[in-house]
Amino acid sequence: MMECWSGGRFRSTMHRVHPPRHLERYAIGFFAVPDYNTVVEPLPGLPVTGKPEDMAPRHAGEDLMGFVDYFDQQVREMNAA
Repeated sequence: MMECWSGGRFRSTMHRVHPPRHLERYAIGFFAVPDYNTVVEPLPGLPVTGKPEDMAPRHAGEDLMGFVDYFDQQVREMNAA
């Protein structure tokens, strides 16, 4: 969502942590989720540098439900195997 709001300026990265060898490392995830009814689209006045399909306005709640449905399906497939 931040990528869309920033017009492609701030790109999403993979979300994983690899601890250094022989050292302890602690990571705390922080996820900010906008209100369910928020429309996510590039902010006015920012140049859009991202792919047009990634910059299309979308509903934050529907986006989140898409992720939930995807992971729910993955769990069902794993349990069926």
